[in-house]
Parts: sequence; C-alpha cells; structure tokens
Amino acid sequence: MRAALCAVTLLTATLPAGITETREEIVPGLTHVHRFDPDAPLNVNVLVVDLTEPAISVRTELGQGTVNGVETVRSMAQRTGAVAAVNGDYWTFGGVPLGLTVVDGEIVTAPKFRTALGITRERRAVIGMWADDWNWDATVIAAGGASREIMMINSDCNPGWLTLYSHHWGRPSRGASVSPETEAVIDADGTVTEVRTDLPGVEIPEGGFVLTGRGDSGAWLAAHVREGDRPVLDLRTDPDWRELWCAVGGGPRILRNGAYHEDPMAEFPAGEEFTLDWKDTHYNHRQPRTAAGTNDDGTRLVLVVVDGRQDQFSRGVLREEMAALLAEFGATQGTDLDSGGSSTMVIRGEVVNHVSDQANADGTGGVERPVCNGLMIHSTASVP
Repeated sequence: MRAALCAVTLLTATLPAGITETREEIVPGLTHVHRFDPDAPLNVNVLVVDLTEPAISVRTELGQGTVNGVETVRSMAQRTGAVAAVNGDYWTFGGVPLGLTVVDGEIVTAPKFRTALGITRERRAVIGMWADDWNWDATVIAAGGASREIMMINSDCNPGWLTLYSHHWGRPSRGASVSPETEAVIDADGTVTEVRTDLPGVEIPEGGFVLTGRGDSGAWLAAHVREGDRPVLDLRTDPDWRELWCAVGGGPRILRNGAYHEDPMAEFPAGEEFTLDWKDTHYNHRQPRTAAGTNDDGTRLVLVVVDGRQDQFSRGVLREEMAALLAEFGATQGTDLDSGGSSTMVIRGEVVNHVSDQANADGTGGVERPVCNGLMIHSTASVP
C-alpha cells in the first residue's frame, strides 16, 4: 500500500459491521475514499488532498469561465483537465457567486459575512469568516484625492453603491438599461477611457474594469472622475487577498479547532449572513452536503460529498455529522459549501456520487445541476 493511503488509514476509525469502504490513490497526493452504510443509509465520498505533493494544485473554476455562467462540475473538470473536482459556492442570478471568489490570484467577487475556503500561494489551505478573521475594505481614489468606498465587485449594484466589474463579469456592464447609472471605463493600464451616464452597457476591457455608481455614488463618479484620469483602485482585504491563489465562498463554518462549531440561528451579525428561512432548512434537516476541511498547518485539504434526499439509498447528514466526517479524515477547521442538488464530486471526468436533483428514492436517476463555480484538483502526474 502506498504512503498516501497509509496516512489516511491511520486517521479513520474502525468501521461497524455492514459498512463497506474502498480507497484509491487517484494520483500521488490525492486519495479517494468511498463509504456506504446500508443501515443509515448513507453514501459518502471523500477526497484527501496532500498539498505538499508538488504535482498537485488546486484552482477555482468559474462556470463557463465567467461570473455570469453556470456549468456542471463534470463539464468544468473535463474542460480544464482536472483530475477531480467538487462544487463550490452558493450563487444567485446568472451564476454570480454569493461569497469570496479568487481565481489564479485575482479577486473576482468580494466576500460576504460568511465562511470561505482559500489556498495560499504557499500552497496552504485556510478557512476564515469575513466578519471574524478577514475583512473587506475597498476604495477608489480619484485623481484629485477624493475617495469613495467600493461595495462589491462583479455583483449587484444597489442604490448608493459603487460596484466594480472586471472581465470576469463575462458580459457588458449593466448600463442604463437596469437603472440610471454613471460608469467609468478603465483600461488595462488603469486609465479612464470614457465616463458614461445613462447610456447602454459597454464591453469591459480585457484586464480593465468598469466602475459603476448608482444614486449618490453615480453623482460622485460624474463629479470626480474624468477621461484620461488614473484613479487608484484599492481592493484591500485583511489578510491581503493577494496572498491567496484561489478561494471559494461557502458557509456556515462547521468545524473550529477540532470541535463542532454551531452557527447560531440568528441573522448577521449574530450569525453568518444567511436568511433565517434558509438556515432552518439547511441547519435543522438532513441534506445532501458538500464540505471542505483543513488540518492545523493547512497541508491537507479534505473534501466530502454526502448524498441525500434518496431515502432508500442515502438520507443525507446534519451539520454536526458532516463536521465529524471532516475530523475523521484529519481536518481541524471546516466549512459547508453549496449543498443540496448542487453537491457533486467528479473523478477522472465522471460523477462518482449520486446527485439528488430528479433522483429516485433508491439512488437511481439524478440529473447533475449546473453551478456557479467549483474547486478543480489538477495533477502533473499521469492519471490512470
């Protein structure tokens, strides 16, 4: 047996009679564990990723390569050549992720007050909550020195907000077709090429941005930003997002310092930024779930998908049960990712779990759901 498999074996408990389990080293540094408990019933798939293995890398992939695209995890994995993958963040209209997204070291969407998973440029996994461990503090500083807070990036623009759109947006800027807005078009060199008010949307320059303001923020843009200016876009997080190579939002946190962490059934700031109706459904009932965990030094990434809503095959798990699974495979910090019908694990281009959308009670059927993004695991080693 190879060393990677031995390391996992040492971390797993003795299984009760009747439960079957298979283990396979997909490539060096990546182990797949499949467990089935017919009595619960419960179908579990686990990926254990050794981030110290030089051949292994982890990357965030956007659906269809843009913020405004949805795509199945299998399609993303096949398109990018990933050896394994799981679904990532929750999302809203068009496929816009609802939490932090970092792709290849570039921030794509701003963090919400939710837990997120990141991989640093030093190849270490970290989990943090953006009202506790990390903070977002972004501003634009005009040529004359006036500044204004940037509320979001590649997301909605509410009245009074400044929102920044990059080429990851994947379509023209919002423009006046949505509401009266002022937009500053900024090229890849950081120079304002046009200031537009109440005009149709404009293509976002490759490597550049469109800064959009509604209401007071639109008036601020019109007053302080001119064609030819070079405003400073200070997109700051604490710790600095530029330390991250990739990141996906998620939540709630379910494992903290090796123990189950229970996010309160309360609105932000008492709890993570989810609605109470959503919390009731997600927190208090068995669900198909996807979760991610890390060990203390961030060298191990554990990804778990548990099937559900198929009562004769797999009934799903509660948050504390998912936290226990993460801990069993060596994680001390853990978070849920998007779950329910989104929960998907792909290995070698094929879905290995039983997705719940349109599935039968016995685990047959099931249609893979397109999602906003996914965590892709790549390897430079040959794939059997």
